[in-house]
Amino acid sequence: RPLPFPPSRPPPPCAARRLPPDRPGAMAKGWAKISAPERTVWVGQVPDGITYQDLLVLAQKVGNAKWAQVLSKGTAAIGFATAEDAATAAVALDGAQIGTGSIVTDKWAAGEKKTSSKGGWSKGGGGNWGKGD
Repeated sequence: RPLPFPPSRPPPPCAARRLPPDRPGAMAKGWAKISAPERTVWVGQVPDGITYQDLLVLAQKVGNAKWAQVLSKGTAAIGFATAEDAATAAVALDGAQIGTGSIVTDKWAAGEKKTSSKGGWSKGGGGNWGKGD
């Protein structure tokens, strides 16, 4: 069966990878690489229907928030101008009301997986999964 693209060219980018729109502070829903984890806050228990705009407005009340991104399974990320802003916001936003619920927040840890009560990422453990233990 023929390939859907010429073999001399690389395959198209993965459909699950979404690029942000051409608007300052705007991020598309989906996965993203966090370029400055020290300036980023992880957000969990994000109620359904919450947009990046909602998160950005809330975050700007407690610090110099530059962008927000709704990820998947009730999680999000918010980027700040400085690491100090992010650390302050992680504490200030924990338990904040938004939409129909309250969010949980923490500093973003590069390479660390997070979890919320709605599912999603898991934090730590699982190193021997599938090894017969």
